[in-house]
Amino acid sequence: MEYDLNKDVKGQTKARNRVLNSKAFIFSMFNVANFIEYFNLQSLPSSMRALEISLGLSPVDISNFATAESLGLVGFIPVWGALSDKVELKYIMLVGVALSGIISIILGGISNYSFILFLRVLNGAMMGSVTPSSQKYIVTQLSNHFGIGFGVMHSVMCAARLASSITVTTYSTVKYGGIMGWRYCLYIFGAVSLALSPIVLLIPNLNPKSNEQSVEHITIKTRAYNFVYYLYRMFKESLSNATSILMVFLNFFSDGPFVAFSFVTLLLQYMGLSNTKSGLTVGIVIIGGIAGGVLGGFVSDYFNKKSPKYGLILFGNLNVIIRVLTFCIAFFWVNFDNVNKLFPLLAVSLFINGMTFMTVSCVDRTLLANVVPKTFQSSAISIIRCLSGVAGAVIFNRLLAYIREFGFGYEQTSLDVKDMPIELMRKNADALRYSISIVSLVCTGVVFIIYNILCFTYWRDCKRIQKIEAESPIVNPIEALEEVV
Repeated sequence: MEYDLNKDVKGQTKARNRVLNSKAFIFSMFNVANFIEYFNLQSLPSSMRALEISLGLSPVDISNFATAESLGLVGFIPVWGALSDKVELKYIMLVGVALSGIISIILGGISNYSFILFLRVLNGAMMGSVTPSSQKYIVTQLSNHFGIGFGVMHSVMCAARLASSITVTTYSTVKYGGIMGWRYCLYIFGAVSLALSPIVLLIPNLNPKSNEQSVEHITIKTRAYNFVYYLYRMFKESLSNATSILMVFLNFFSDGPFVAFSFVTLLLQYMGLSNTKSGLTVGIVIIGGIAGGVLGGFVSDYFNKKSPKYGLILFGNLNVIIRVLTFCIAFFWVNFDNVNKLFPLLAVSLFINGMTFMTVSCVDRTLLANVVPKTFQSSAISIIRCLSGVAGAVIFNRLLAYIREFGFGYEQTSLDVKDMPIELMRKNADALRYSISIVSLVCTGVVFIIYNILCFTYWRDCKRIQKIEAESPIVNPIEALEEVV
């Protein structure tokens, strides 16, 4: 029997295309990009002590880096979201991942404060490129597996932050050949990002091609008017009632403990824990978040079914109470003198504390979903996240820095912890501990108050949206713009 080379090549090509077009392969590519994004996100908090030692930076200076990166992240998310509707998702992720790698390599080689600050803004902007693309892929391609898709992606995000927390914290303060380890961490991360970025090009085209002929008759003036009108509708519908407006404040104050958490690694190092143990301890909170996300999804649904009017709010308040108790144990009961003796208690309280933050997804986003028209869900989430995120990035990082430095006398030092006087270690540890506690507890208390206010607005707004959607069909707002003029 004669061997048919062409037939064999065609068979191999078809097999390769089947693999490349399979949902499992495509989803894995999104998760590779997702892992890179969240590893990058955690790298700055994990290297704060190293930056303080090697560059002689004050807490305010380091807080400015975190603020700049956060502003870049939340400020550019709406831009990436808009691009994901027009440009192929693989190209968006290619640009984001590749530029993150380049920026990280440059950051590893410079020491100028202003240049680092500028690059931190760009780095934050690139970190926001993957989330909208992965969100769109799950919604459009995994129609019957939203829970599995978002669950796996959440696990990947947490795993990336855990890996970054352990590795960067462990090696960032160690010198290799006279060069601080945090620089090597940035070099290696940048090189890996650049090496992996072309892989996303294996993802097939996912965005349907638009029919350009159908809009040829529309003038530039009309298109501009339609675009402005769409932006107006987007903001109007996203913040159309008291509950959706309260969600902006709820997200803002929920960000306070998250920002404070970024300084926990530095606190544990000043309390005398090794770099590795500090990283592992922070990782316990992230592991708690993984467990809380899975458990919270089931429990919040149960509360919602039992009481559609108050169930979610009650579940949110229960978590807030547990959060306050675990905050007090971790940052008031455990201190500089007994941290080694009470470390098991610290670990358990941080794990439970991490679990309680699943309310940000399981409760808050469900509340928002029920008070905003389905057509504008993506817009509402991005607008609320942008408004609260920008405010949180500007306020909380600097507030933490000022409280610990001017309120509790934190002293900036370039000494390694093992060479530091005990009294200086104790002083800085207490300053960090008190500043983290104040911001976390005050913000959590405000979240508790907002949840209780929602008891008077949520159900009314929810019923109003249900009535509107029952009376009128859901349409694509972009297609509907044709009827405006």
